Amino acid sequence: MDSWVRVRGGGICGRPIQIVALDDGMDPSRQLGNMRKLNEQHKVLLAATILTVGVGDYVTRNKLPVLAMGGAIEPFSAEQPTVFPALGSAYQFTGAFIDGLMKAGVVKPGMKIGLLYDTEIFNLAPIHKELAAQWEKAGMKVVSLDPFNLSDGDCTSLVLKVRQAGIDYWDFQGFGWTLCVAAAQRQGWKPPAGWGGWTASSAYIPELAGPSADGVWHGGTRRWSPEYEQAMKRYHPEQAKVEADLGAPPAVGIWVLLEVMKQAIEKEGGDITREELTAFYHGLTELDWFGRKGPISFKPDCKDGTVPGPQSEFQMLQWIYNAQTKRFDRKPTNQFIPANPYIGKCDASKLASERY
Repeated sequence: MDSWVRVRGGGICGRPIQIVALDDGMDPSRQLGNMRKLNEQHKVLLAATILTVGVGDYVTRNKLPVLAMGGAIEPFSAEQPTVFPALGSAYQFTGAFIDGLMKAGVVKPGMKIGLLYDTEIFNLAPIHKELAAQWEKAGMKVVSLDPFNLSDGDCTSLVLKVRQAGIDYWDFQGFGWTLCVAAAQRQGWKPPAGWGGWTASSAYIPELAGPSADGVWHGGTRRWSPEYEQAMKRYHPEQAKVEADLGAPPAVGIWVLLEVMKQAIEKEGGDITREELTAFYHGLTELDWFGRKGPISFKPDCKDGTVPGPQSEFQMLQWIYNAQTKRFDRKPTNQFIPANPYIGKCDASKLASERY
């Protein structure tokens, strides 16, 4: 069922805002149907979605600006000029995460690495070798490079494989990691240097694995504005009770890019077209991340995403299980996730245009 939220009290430039929410259940076929409805029936100015698999061509043809979560690399393609990723791609995150782990003393050159990658939700199959190559550039050896998805169900055999390969650290590049840490716990095993990855960063994800996710590495921000916190607690009270929920990367990334939309509308005095909004995003050279400004690009052939980057202040964190709340708390380090040192500034967009 459709749901609407009408923001009163002036909205932007004295105009109220109507938000239309449609649930696609992470199903690409439902996603396309919903995007058609948003475009043709509701005639929205801007859409937001987790993924653009199956809708990229449609929104491009209809010149519909879309905020995508990120992670997957296809939204970074120049062939999707109206899609703006709120987060970096797996290609950008990997090297940044490696560098953060090295500075935190978790991994070091000479170690053996296992890499688990998604082929369904994010479909990293076309770039999985490029992900492994970044570990090699950092002086480590990837000895197990395996596709694994939530739909695979049982990770027992994969755990046995990586154990036999003698990995020191397991890089999680898919949500199936929750099944794997649970399977590893049943076997009484854990990689000596640990495990984790960018897919472990979102709130409520570690709860899928239960206590076995204790100690999993991820990244997140601890910087946000009072307005963001108030809005989250008002509209998503169940998802904003603890700091781990408020600091979830997709939520803060989308919030920052929605602020850009607000700036664009204010610049046009309240009257703005999709083309003008798209041009505003394309013209960004600096992004304000809750008071910390840094360079950014959303040009079709050179999309950054909000993180990882110098303005986003994403820290290296670990999930710590809280037996009382049966939720996970975040244990921060003093190490921040930097821009990826192993790839060039526009390489994600180049790779996306080549592979998708």
